[in-house]
Amino acid sequence: MAELIGVVVSGAAGKMGRTVVAAVRGAADMDLVAEIDEGDDLGAALARPQASVLVDFSTPAAGLANAEAAVAAGISPVIGTTGLPADGVARIETSCADQRIGGGVIPNFALGAVLM
Repeated sequence: MAELIGVVVSGAAGKMGRTVVAAVRGAADMDLVAEIDEGDDLGAALARPQASVLVDFSTPAAGLANAEAAVAAGISPVIGTTGLPADGVARIETSCADQRIGGGVIPNFALGAVLM
């Protein structure tokens, strides 16, 4: 059996966060490692050995900091938070490249926008 993708969801109490949590729980190839929201310990969640991806639907300020924390922990960030500044997106891109891990900033999760 293939290894499960360990997912940490930040912003898990919000509308999109709840949707992501439900999708991860329903996916045969994913394992929900942690649900994080404001005031929770993201570092502890990222330190769990099963964690390999952070999906973030928090706020622009938190999303950038969360992505940077994920990359520093060797975790691939997938940021769906809208409103990240262009220089923040560039920092995430550079950090991922430096760490040789994948990641993405996708502020519009509509299928057409992702395919575009």
